[in-house]
Amino acid sequence: MDVFQQNRIGFALSLIALVVGVSIPGFYDWTGADQSRPSPWVPPAALAVLMLAVAGWVCLPFLKLGGPAPDRPLPRQRQFSIRALLITITAVAALCAAGRLLPDRGLVAVAGAVQVMALAMGVGQWVKDRSVRGPMIAMAACLCLPYAWIGLRGDGISIGKGLFAIMMGLPALVETMLVARLWGRHPGQLAWVGMLITSAKWMFGLWIIRHGPRSAVAYWIYVLLMSVYGSFILNAIVRM
Repeated sequence: MDVFQQNRIGFALSLIALVVGVSIPGFYDWTGADQSRPSPWVPPAALAVLMLAVAGWVCLPFLKLGGPAPDRPLPRQRQFSIRALLITITAVAALCAAGRLLPDRGLVAVAGAVQVMALAMGVGQWVKDRSVRGPMIAMAACLCLPYAWIGLRGDGISIGKGLFAIMMGLPALVETMLVARLWGRHPGQLAWVGMLITSAKWMFGLWIIRHGPRSAVAYWIYVLLMSVYGSFILNAIVRM
């Protein structure tokens, strides 16, 4: 896949994300779901979305894909080592401990600083390498556009708050709910977790974009799938 083909796929996924994001409230209205009666159409719809994502992953090996074509040569990949594994395990353990011991406000501040660094990394790549701009836009669209229905609710202030929430952690709503379930806490108390996971998704996406279009497209499908599920869940929550 050359850069043009990769950007075409990215545009298609972005368009799908936008259409799904705008259509989610209408889908719930069409099913007739309310607070006391969940719609029987939601589980089949979720399964259909998953099957489409799996179909996309299955088709990737059969596409004629080329290697990445960045403006600058790719850095040599670091080899896996026991030291790197220990550092990763230590960081995860420290994060889990912090989640139980430190005040939530302090954790939100730390997560906010991480998000600023993640955005700075994206800006740096955008400026230095024109070839990654299209993939970066596609990744951001897959992360955020499934929540486009938030922008259709209320006045400009509400829209601004919704967009801020999308940037802060909504793209990681599903993962945040899983963490909350494991820790036995309410998801609303773990906003910092959503912020960190969103930052991790963004930074990992920046890395994987430079390691081949096939990997990038597979990752876009994953983040789109998670954001679609998260958007479905959030829309159901606001209706309660």
